[in-house]
Amino acid sequence: DPENPNELKYDGSSPDEVALVATAKNHGVSLIERSTKSMTLNVLGEIVKFEILATLEFTPDRKMMSMIIKDPRTGQLTLYTKGADSFVMPHLAKNAANQKYLPPCLDALKDMALEGLRTLLVCTNSCLLYTSDAADEEDSVDLGGRRIIKKKKINGK
Repeated sequence: DPENPNELKYDGSSPDEVALVATAKNHGVSLIERSTKSMTLNVLGEIVKFEILATLEFTPDRKMMSMIIKDPRTGQLTLYTKGADSFVMPHLAKNAANQKYLPPCLDALKDMALEGLRTLLVCTNSCLLYTSDAADEEDSVDLGGRRIIKKKKINGK
């Protein structure tokens, strides 16, 4: 921006992506660099380079975009999904925590839609990395010999 040379201006493949990056920056998380294999963020003053393990691009049929990211600080794998609320909502876990926040979320989505605003949902899910072919294929994604599986409780934990 010529008027504010020290201010970053983000460019993205969609206005939604630009809005999400700008909102994250307002909450202390800023994008420094992004490639197809990694993204570097300033997370509340800490520079962190996250590995991108898989990307499921947005399609007109799916109306969602997803990425599986590895946090180098913890080794944790997380599935991030953003998309049209009507397509994301059916995929949300039906657990008590989600059910607690769902009614106010639905009310906010309805209010924003009535104002003519475009709405999206962004959600996450923890994953585990398995290299065994014995992994349950129903809840997994094959990444060239590596299988990403939805995190499951083990021994009640």
